[in-house]
Amino acid sequence: MRRIPYTLSSLTIILIVSTNFLLAQNSYYFDSQNGKDSNDGLSKNAAWKSLSKAEALDLQAGDVVYFKRGSAWEGGIQINASGSEGSPIVFTNYGTGKLPKFSNPSWSDNTGNAIRFNGDYLVADGLYFHDVPPPPKGGFLTVWSAGALRILLGADHCIIRNCIFDSVPKAIQSHGEYTLITHNHLTGKQVLLGSKYWGPIGIQLGIGNQEISYNTIENFWVTEGHAWGGDGGAIEMDDGRNHKNNVYIHHNRTSNNCGFLEISWNYDIEHMEVWNLRVAFNLSSDYQSIGFLEAPLHDSYIDNNTFDRTRQLHYNSAMEVQLGNPMVRNNLIILAGAYPYPSDDSILHVSPQNNWYYQLTNCDTVYFPESAAGNGNPGLVHFVPGEESDYHLADDSPLRGKGQNLSQHYSIDFEGKKLPLEGPWDVGAYGAMSVPD
Repeated sequence: MRRIPYTLSSLTIILIVSTNFLLAQNSYYFDSQNGKDSNDGLSKNAAWKSLSKAEALDLQAGDVVYFKRGSAWEGGIQINASGSEGSPIVFTNYGTGKLPKFSNPSWSDNTGNAIRFNGDYLVADGLYFHDVPPPPKGGFLTVWSAGALRILLGADHCIIRNCIFDSVPKAIQSHGEYTLITHNHLTGKQVLLGSKYWGPIGIQLGIGNQEISYNTIENFWVTEGHAWGGDGGAIEMDDGRNHKNNVYIHHNRTSNNCGFLEISWNYDIEHMEVWNLRVAFNLSSDYQSIGFLEAPLHDSYIDNNTFDRTRQLHYNSAMEVQLGNPMVRNNLIILAGAYPYPSDDSILHVSPQNNWYYQLTNCDTVYFPESAAGNGNPGLVHFVPGEESDYHLADDSPLRGKGQNLSQHYSIDFEGKKLPLEGPWDVGAYGAMSVPD
Protein backbone atom coordinates (compact mmCIF):
# COMPACT_ATOMS: atom_id res chain seq x y z
CA MET A 1 0.00 0.00 0.00
CA ARG A 2 1.38 3.37 -1.03
CA ARG A 3 0.17 6.37 0.89
CA ILE A 4 1.41 9.87 1.55
CA PRO A 5 1.33 10.75 5.28
CA TYR A 6 -1.14 13.61 5.36
CA THR A 7 -4.86 14.14 5.72
CA LEU A 8 -7.24 16.23 3.66
CA SER A 9 -7.60 18.68 6.52
CA SER A 10 -3.85 19.18 6.74
CA LEU A 11 -3.72 19.86 3.01
CA THR A 12 -6.33 22.58 3.39
CA ILE A 13 -4.46 24.16 6.29
CA ILE A 14 -1.22 24.23 4.30
CA LEU A 15 -2.94 25.89 1.35
CA ILE A 16 -4.72 28.47 3.46
CA VAL A 17 -1.46 29.49 5.12
CA SER A 18 0.06 29.86 1.68
CA THR A 19 -2.46 32.50 0.67
CA ASN A 20 -1.29 35.15 3.14
CA PHE A 21 0.53 37.97 1.37
CA LEU A 22 1.45 39.92 4.47
CA LEU A 23 5.18 39.38 4.01
CA ALA A 24 5.45 40.92 0.54
CA GLN A 25 8.98 42.14 -0.23
CA ASN A 26 9.01 43.64 -3.72
CA SER A 27 6.30 44.59 -6.20
CA TYR A 28 6.80 44.53 -9.97
CA TYR A 29 4.43 45.98 -12.56
CA PHE A 30 3.69 45.12 -16.19
CA ASP A 31 1.61 47.10 -18.68
CA SER A 32 1.53 45.91 -22.30
CA GLN A 33 -0.04 49.14 -23.53
CA ASN A 34 1.86 51.95 -21.81
CA GLY A 35 4.80 50.22 -20.16
CA LYS A 36 8.41 50.58 -21.28
CA ASP A 37 11.22 48.09 -20.85
CA SER A 38 13.54 50.99 -20.04
CA ASN A 39 11.52 51.58 -16.81
CA ASP A 40 12.50 50.00 -13.51
CA GLY A 41 9.15 48.17 -13.18
CA LEU A 42 8.82 49.06 -9.50
CA SER A 43 5.67 51.19 -9.69
CA LYS A 44 2.50 51.52 -11.74
CA ASN A 45 3.89 54.62 -13.44
CA ALA A 46 7.13 52.87 -14.32
CA ALA A 47 5.79 49.50 -15.49
CA TRP A 48 7.59 47.21 -17.90
CA LYS A 49 6.07 46.29 -21.24
CA SER A 50 7.53 42.90 -22.22
CA LEU A 51 6.49 39.67 -20.52
CA SER A 52 10.02 38.33 -20.83
CA LYS A 53 10.99 40.71 -18.03
CA ALA A 54 8.91 38.60 -15.62
CA GLU A 55 10.79 35.44 -16.53
CA ALA A 56 14.12 37.19 -15.98
CA LEU A 57 13.26 38.58 -12.53
CA ASP A 58 15.22 37.41 -9.49
CA LEU A 59 12.05 36.78 -7.52
CA GLN A 60 12.14 36.19 -3.78
CA ALA A 61 9.63 34.87 -1.27
CA GLY A 62 6.85 37.42 -0.73
CA ASP A 63 7.27 39.22 -4.05
CA VAL A 64 4.17 40.19 -6.03
CA VAL A 65 4.11 40.55 -9.82
CA TYR A 66 1.24 42.74 -11.05
CA PHE A 67 -0.16 42.69 -14.58
CA LYS A 68 -2.36 45.61 -15.60
CA ARG A 69 -5.93 44.88 -16.50
CA GLY A 70 -6.61 45.47 -20.18
CA SER A 71 -3.12 44.27 -21.10
CA ALA A 72 -2.36 41.25 -23.31
CA TRP A 73 0.78 39.22 -23.89
CA GLU A 74 1.70 36.41 -26.25
CA GLY A 75 4.34 33.73 -25.67
CA GLY A 76 5.30 31.38 -22.88
CA ILE A 77 7.21 32.09 -19.67
CA GLN A 78 8.58 29.73 -17.02
CA ILE A 79 8.92 30.80 -13.40
CA ASN A 80 11.75 28.98 -11.63
CA ALA A 81 11.81 30.96 -8.38
CA SER A 82 10.17 29.74 -5.17
CA GLY A 83 8.28 31.45 -2.42
CA SER A 84 7.93 30.00 1.06
CA GLU A 85 5.17 28.93 3.42
CA GLY A 86 3.24 32.02 4.44
CA SER A 87 5.13 34.12 1.90
CA PRO A 88 4.42 32.89 -1.64
CA ILE A 89 5.30 34.64 -4.88
CA VAL A 90 2.07 35.97 -6.38
CA PHE A 91 1.18 36.76 -10.00
CA THR A 92 -1.97 38.86 -10.10
CA ASN A 93 -3.61 41.95 -11.63
CA TYR A 94 -4.05 45.64 -10.90
CA GLY A 95 -6.14 48.47 -12.27
CA THR A 96 -9.64 48.33 -13.74
CA GLY A 97 -11.18 46.67 -16.76
CA LYS A 98 -10.74 43.20 -18.20
CA LEU A 99 -8.33 40.72 -16.66
CA PRO A 100 -4.82 40.67 -18.17
CA LYS A 101 -4.65 38.17 -21.02
CA PHE A 102 -2.03 35.52 -21.71
CA SER A 103 -1.78 33.40 -24.84
CA ASN A 104 0.84 31.24 -26.50
CA PRO A 105 -0.15 30.00 -29.96
CA SER A 106 3.14 28.15 -30.64
CA TRP A 107 3.77 24.58 -29.46
CA SER A 108 7.51 25.09 -30.05
CA ASP A 109 7.47 27.77 -27.35
CA ASN A 110 7.20 26.01 -23.98
CA THR A 111 4.84 23.38 -25.48
CA GLY A 112 2.19 26.05 -25.79
CA ASN A 113 2.10 26.81 -22.05
CA ALA A 114 1.37 30.50 -21.49
CA ILE A 115 2.67 30.32 -17.92
CA ARG A 116 4.68 27.45 -16.47
CA PHE A 117 5.48 27.08 -12.76
CA ASN A 118 8.74 25.39 -11.85
CA GLY A 119 9.05 26.53 -8.24
CA ASP A 120 7.31 26.08 -4.90
CA TYR A 121 4.72 28.38 -3.31
CA LEU A 122 3.71 30.19 -6.49
CA VAL A 123 0.25 31.73 -6.94
CA ALA A 124 -1.66 32.68 -10.11
CA ASP A 125 -4.58 34.89 -9.07
CA GLY A 126 -6.97 36.67 -11.43
CA LEU A 127 -5.39 36.03 -14.84
CA TYR A 128 -7.01 35.26 -18.23
CA PHE A 129 -5.73 32.53 -20.56
CA HIS A 130 -6.69 31.94 -24.19
CA ASP A 131 -5.43 30.78 -27.60
CA VAL A 132 -3.04 28.01 -26.67
CA PRO A 133 -2.49 25.11 -29.08
CA PRO A 134 -3.43 21.46 -28.79
CA PRO A 135 -0.41 19.17 -28.75
CA PRO A 136 0.81 17.74 -32.05
CA LYS A 137 0.54 14.04 -32.76
CA GLY A 138 2.20 12.04 -30.02
CA GLY A 139 1.68 9.86 -27.00
CA PHE A 140 1.22 10.32 -23.28
CA LEU A 141 4.21 12.56 -22.69
CA THR A 142 3.17 14.95 -25.43
CA VAL A 143 -0.36 15.28 -24.07
CA TRP A 144 0.92 15.73 -20.50
CA SER A 145 3.01 18.69 -21.70
CA ALA A 146 -0.01 20.69 -22.85
CA GLY A 147 -1.93 23.22 -20.80
CA ALA A 148 -2.47 26.98 -20.74
CA LEU A 149 -1.06 26.97 -17.21
CA ARG A 150 1.26 24.12 -16.32
CA ILE A 151 2.78 23.14 -12.97
CA LEU A 152 5.87 20.98 -13.41
CA LEU A 153 6.79 17.93 -11.36
CA GLY A 154 8.45 19.10 -8.15
CA ALA A 155 6.76 22.51 -8.16
CA ASP A 156 4.77 22.10 -4.94
CA HIS A 157 2.39 24.18 -2.79
CA CYS A 158 1.15 26.23 -5.76
CA ILE A 159 -2.27 27.88 -6.08
CA ILE A 160 -4.34 28.69 -9.17
CA ARG A 161 -7.39 30.77 -8.34
CA ASN A 162 -9.83 33.31 -9.75
CA CYS A 163 -8.50 32.73 -13.26
CA ILE A 164 -10.38 32.40 -16.55
CA PHE A 165 -9.44 29.89 -19.22
CA ASP A 166 -11.28 30.71 -22.43
CA SER A 167 -11.77 28.11 -25.20
CA VAL A 168 -8.58 26.17 -24.56
CA PRO A 169 -7.84 22.51 -25.47
CA LYS A 170 -6.47 21.99 -21.96
CA ALA A 171 -6.65 24.58 -19.21
CA ILE A 172 -4.44 23.26 -16.39
CA GLN A 173 -1.83 20.52 -16.22
CA SER A 174 -0.55 19.96 -12.70
CA HIS A 175 2.28 17.66 -11.67
CA GLY A 176 2.79 19.62 -8.43
CA GLU A 177 1.91 18.27 -5.00
CA TYR A 178 -0.13 20.19 -2.40
CA THR A 179 -1.66 22.20 -5.24
CA LEU A 180 -4.93 24.11 -4.84
CA ILE A 181 -7.01 24.84 -7.96
CA THR A 182 -9.99 26.92 -6.87
CA HIS A 183 -12.61 29.45 -8.02
CA ASN A 184 -11.61 29.35 -11.68
CA HIS A 185 -13.79 29.34 -14.81
CA LEU A 186 -12.64 26.92 -17.50
CA THR A 187 -14.15 26.66 -21.00
CA GLY A 188 -12.97 24.08 -23.51
CA LYS A 189 -12.19 24.10 -27.20
CA GLN A 190 -13.53 21.20 -29.24
CA VAL A 191 -10.28 19.79 -30.66
CA LEU A 192 -8.33 16.55 -30.31
CA LEU A 193 -5.18 16.52 -28.21
CA GLY A 194 -2.80 15.22 -30.83
CA SER A 195 -4.56 11.92 -31.59
CA LYS A 196 -7.98 10.36 -31.89
CA TYR A 197 -7.64 8.92 -28.39
CA TRP A 198 -7.49 12.23 -26.51
CA GLY A 199 -10.18 14.87 -26.23
CA PRO A 200 -9.87 18.30 -24.55
CA ILE A 201 -9.39 18.37 -20.77
CA GLY A 202 -10.21 20.98 -18.16
CA ILE A 203 -7.83 19.94 -15.38
CA GLN A 204 -5.35 17.09 -15.67
CA LEU A 205 -3.50 15.86 -12.59
CA GLY A 206 -0.24 13.96 -12.99
CA ILE A 207 0.32 13.26 -9.28
CA GLY A 208 -1.64 13.15 -6.01
CA ASN A 209 -1.81 15.52 -3.02
CA GLN A 210 -4.02 18.02 -4.85
CA GLU A 211 -7.31 19.83 -4.25
CA ILE A 212 -9.81 20.99 -6.90
CA SER A 213 -12.66 23.12 -5.58
CA TYR A 214 -15.29 25.72 -6.48
CA ASN A 215 -14.47 25.75 -10.19
CA THR A 216 -16.83 26.00 -13.16
CA ILE A 217 -15.72 23.65 -15.94
CA GLU A 218 -17.63 23.43 -19.23
CA ASN A 219 -17.50 22.35 -22.88
CA PHE A 220 -14.47 20.07 -22.85
CA TRP A 221 -15.68 17.60 -25.47
CA VAL A 222 -14.97 16.46 -29.01
CA THR A 223 -16.65 14.02 -31.39
CA GLU A 224 -15.22 14.42 -34.86
CA GLY A 225 -12.51 11.89 -35.68
CA HIS A 226 -12.49 10.33 -32.23
CA ALA A 227 -11.82 6.62 -31.74
CA TRP A 228 -15.02 5.87 -29.79
CA GLY A 229 -17.31 8.68 -30.82
CA GLY A 230 -16.36 11.31 -28.28
CA ASP A 231 -13.87 12.16 -25.56
CA GLY A 232 -12.62 14.88 -23.28
CA GLY A 233 -13.51 15.63 -19.72
CA ALA A 234 -13.68 18.04 -16.83
CA ILE A 235 -11.03 16.37 -14.64
CA GLU A 236 -8.55 13.57 -15.33
CA MET A 237 -5.97 11.84 -13.12
CA ASP A 238 -3.27 10.32 -15.31
CA ASP A 239 0.44 9.52 -15.39
CA GLY A 240 0.95 6.29 -13.45
CA ARG A 241 4.64 7.06 -13.02
CA ASN A 242 3.59 9.09 -9.97
CA HIS A 243 1.32 8.30 -7.03
CA LYS A 244 -2.36 9.27 -7.24
CA ASN A 245 -3.04 9.48 -3.51
CA ASN A 246 -4.88 12.13 -1.51
CA VAL A 247 -6.98 14.02 -4.05
CA TYR A 248 -9.98 16.08 -2.93
CA ILE A 249 -12.48 17.22 -5.60
CA HIS A 250 -15.36 19.24 -4.18
CA HIS A 251 -17.93 21.97 -4.82
CA ASN A 252 -17.29 22.16 -8.57
CA ARG A 253 -19.91 22.87 -11.27
CA THR A 254 -19.30 20.99 -14.52
CA SER A 255 -21.42 20.88 -17.66
CA ASN A 256 -21.18 19.69 -21.27
CA ASN A 257 -17.90 17.86 -20.76
CA CYS A 258 -17.21 14.32 -21.99
CA GLY A 259 -17.17 12.96 -18.47
CA PHE A 260 -16.76 14.41 -15.00
CA LEU A 261 -13.77 12.39 -13.73
CA GLU A 262 -11.46 9.89 -15.38
CA ILE A 263 -8.64 7.96 -13.70
CA SER A 264 -6.26 6.03 -15.93
CA TRP A 265 -5.06 2.46 -15.52
CA ASN A 266 -4.97 0.13 -18.53
CA TYR A 267 -4.09 2.89 -20.98
CA ASP A 268 -1.24 4.42 -18.99
CA ILE A 269 2.54 4.14 -19.08
CA GLU A 270 2.53 2.51 -15.65
CA HIS A 271 -0.22 1.26 -13.35
CA MET A 272 -0.78 3.20 -10.14
CA GLU A 273 -3.51 2.53 -7.59
CA VAL A 274 -5.40 5.31 -5.80
CA TRP A 275 -5.67 5.90 -2.06
CA ASN A 276 -7.78 8.52 -0.29
CA LEU A 277 -9.78 10.02 -3.14
CA ARG A 278 -12.71 12.14 -2.00
CA VAL A 279 -15.31 13.55 -4.41
CA ALA A 280 -18.04 15.58 -2.69
CA PHE A 281 -20.75 18.20 -3.29
CA ASN A 282 -20.14 18.57 -7.01
CA LEU A 283 -22.88 19.34 -9.51
CA SER A 284 -22.27 17.59 -12.83
CA SER A 285 -24.50 17.68 -15.92
CA ASP A 286 -22.02 16.29 -18.43
CA TYR A 287 -22.00 13.88 -21.34
CA GLN A 288 -20.86 10.26 -21.12
CA SER A 289 -19.57 8.88 -17.84
CA ILE A 290 -19.95 10.31 -14.35
CA GLY A 291 -16.60 8.68 -13.66
CA PHE A 292 -14.48 6.40 -15.78
CA LEU A 293 -12.56 5.11 -12.81
CA GLU A 294 -10.20 2.43 -14.06
CA ALA A 295 -7.57 2.36 -11.31
CA PRO A 296 -8.19 0.45 -8.06
CA LEU A 297 -9.64 2.87 -5.50
CA HIS A 298 -8.92 2.38 -1.78
CA ASP A 299 -10.22 4.41 1.19
CA SER A 300 -12.13 6.51 -1.34
CA TYR A 301 -15.50 8.26 -1.05
CA ILE A 302 -17.98 9.79 -3.48
CA ASP A 303 -20.48 11.74 -1.38
CA ASN A 304 -23.43 14.10 -1.83
CA ASN A 305 -23.01 14.88 -5.49
CA THR A 306 -25.73 15.60 -8.03
CA PHE A 307 -24.99 13.72 -11.25
CA ASP A 308 -27.26 14.34 -14.26
CA ARG A 309 -26.57 12.05 -17.23
CA THR A 310 -29.38 13.05 -19.59
CA ARG A 311 -27.32 15.08 -22.07
CA GLN A 312 -26.71 12.91 -25.12
CA LEU A 313 -23.43 12.69 -27.03
CA HIS A 314 -23.15 9.30 -28.76
CA TYR A 315 -23.70 7.44 -25.52
CA ASN A 316 -24.26 8.16 -21.86
CA SER A 317 -22.90 5.99 -19.09
CA ALA A 318 -22.76 6.29 -15.35
CA MET A 319 -20.06 5.57 -12.79
CA GLU A 320 -17.78 3.01 -14.43
CA VAL A 321 -15.68 1.57 -11.61
CA GLN A 322 -13.48 -1.27 -12.78
CA LEU A 323 -11.42 -2.07 -9.67
CA GLY A 324 -11.40 -1.25 -5.97
CA ASN A 325 -14.43 -0.55 -3.82
CA PRO A 326 -15.16 3.15 -3.19
CA MET A 327 -17.99 4.21 -0.90
CA VAL A 328 -20.74 5.99 -2.88
CA ARG A 329 -23.12 7.83 -0.51
CA ASN A 330 -25.93 10.39 -0.59
CA ASN A 331 -25.69 11.03 -4.34
CA LEU A 332 -28.54 11.95 -6.66
CA ILE A 333 -27.91 9.97 -9.85
CA ILE A 334 -30.13 10.76 -12.84
CA LEU A 335 -29.75 8.28 -15.69
CA ALA A 336 -30.85 8.17 -19.31
CA GLY A 337 -31.35 4.42 -19.37
CA ALA A 338 -27.92 3.30 -18.16
CA TYR A 339 -27.10 1.03 -15.23
CA PRO A 340 -25.59 3.13 -12.40
CA TYR A 341 -22.30 1.24 -11.95
CA PRO A 342 -21.25 -0.69 -15.07
CA SER A 343 -17.95 -2.59 -15.17
CA ASP A 344 -16.19 -4.75 -17.73
CA ASP A 345 -16.46 -7.85 -15.52
CA SER A 346 -20.11 -7.14 -14.56
CA ILE A 347 -19.13 -7.07 -10.88
CA LEU A 348 -20.28 -4.26 -8.58
CA HIS A 349 -17.08 -2.42 -7.59
CA VAL A 350 -18.69 0.19 -5.34
CA SER A 351 -20.38 0.19 -1.93
CA PRO A 352 -23.55 2.26 -2.49
CA GLN A 353 -25.41 3.79 0.45
CA ASN A 354 -28.36 6.20 0.57
CA ASN A 355 -28.20 7.20 -3.10
CA TRP A 356 -31.30 8.20 -5.06
CA TYR A 357 -31.65 6.79 -8.59
CA TYR A 358 -33.88 8.22 -11.31
CA GLN A 359 -33.91 6.45 -14.65
CA LEU A 360 -35.74 8.52 -17.24
CA THR A 361 -36.52 5.78 -19.75
CA ASN A 362 -38.33 3.79 -17.08
CA CYS A 363 -39.15 5.86 -14.03
CA ASP A 364 -40.29 2.77 -12.12
CA THR A 365 -36.89 1.09 -12.33
CA VAL A 366 -35.60 0.21 -8.88
CA TYR A 367 -31.89 -0.02 -8.10
CA PHE A 368 -30.42 -1.35 -4.85
CA PRO A 369 -33.64 -1.44 -2.82
CA GLU A 370 -31.81 -2.50 0.36
CA SER A 371 -29.29 0.37 0.38
CA ALA A 372 -30.83 3.15 -1.75
CA ALA A 373 -32.45 6.26 -0.36
CA GLY A 374 -35.03 5.72 -3.07
CA ASN A 375 -35.82 5.49 -6.76
CA GLY A 376 -37.94 7.54 -9.13
CA ASN A 377 -38.70 11.22 -9.51
CA PRO A 378 -36.46 13.18 -7.09
CA GLY A 379 -38.77 16.19 -6.96
CA LEU A 380 -36.48 18.96 -8.16
CA VAL A 381 -37.48 22.60 -8.47
CA HIS A 382 -37.11 22.63 -12.28
CA PHE A 383 -35.63 19.66 -14.09
CA VAL A 384 -35.62 19.35 -17.89
CA PRO A 385 -33.74 16.32 -19.26
CA GLY A 386 -30.77 17.34 -21.37
CA GLU A 387 -31.18 21.02 -20.60
CA GLU A 388 -30.07 23.55 -18.00
CA SER A 389 -32.00 22.70 -14.87
CA ASP A 390 -32.49 23.87 -11.33
CA TYR A 391 -31.39 20.95 -9.18
CA HIS A 392 -32.60 22.39 -5.88
CA LEU A 393 -34.99 20.12 -4.03
CA ALA A 394 -38.63 21.09 -4.09
CA ASP A 395 -40.39 21.52 -0.77
CA ASP A 396 -41.96 18.08 -1.05
CA SER A 397 -38.91 16.32 -2.55
CA PRO A 398 -38.59 12.71 -1.34
CA LEU A 399 -34.80 13.28 -1.07
CA ARG A 400 -35.22 15.37 2.06
CA GLY A 401 -33.86 13.69 5.14
CA LYS A 402 -32.88 10.50 3.30
CA GLY A 403 -29.09 10.88 3.47
CA GLN A 404 -26.48 9.89 6.01
CA ASN A 405 -25.05 12.54 8.29
CA LEU A 406 -21.42 12.97 7.21
CA SER A 407 -20.61 15.99 9.35
CA GLN A 408 -17.34 14.38 10.42
CA HIS A 409 -16.15 15.03 6.85
CA TYR A 410 -18.13 18.01 5.49
CA SER A 411 -19.67 21.20 6.84
CA ILE A 412 -21.27 23.02 3.87
CA ASP A 413 -23.34 22.04 0.85
CA PHE A 414 -22.77 22.97 -2.80
CA GLU A 415 -23.95 26.54 -2.19
CA GLY A 416 -21.95 27.01 0.98
CA LYS A 417 -24.86 26.55 3.38
CA LYS A 418 -24.06 24.97 6.71
CA LEU A 419 -25.05 21.35 7.09
CA PRO A 420 -26.59 19.87 10.27
CA LEU A 421 -24.20 18.42 12.81
CA GLU A 422 -26.87 15.95 13.87
CA GLY A 423 -29.77 14.20 12.19
CA PRO A 424 -30.25 13.07 8.59
CA TRP A 425 -29.02 14.97 5.56
CA ASP A 426 -30.64 15.45 2.19
CA VAL A 427 -29.45 13.51 -0.83
CA GLY A 428 -27.48 15.34 -3.52
CA ALA A 429 -25.29 18.42 -3.66
CA TYR A 430 -27.94 20.86 -2.43
CA GLY A 431 -28.77 20.59 1.24
CA ALA A 432 -32.36 21.57 1.84
CA MET A 433 -31.73 20.39 5.39
CA SER A 434 -28.97 22.97 5.79
CA VAL A 435 -29.11 25.18 8.84
CA PRO A 436 -28.99 29.00 9.03
CA ASP A 437 -25.80 30.86 9.92
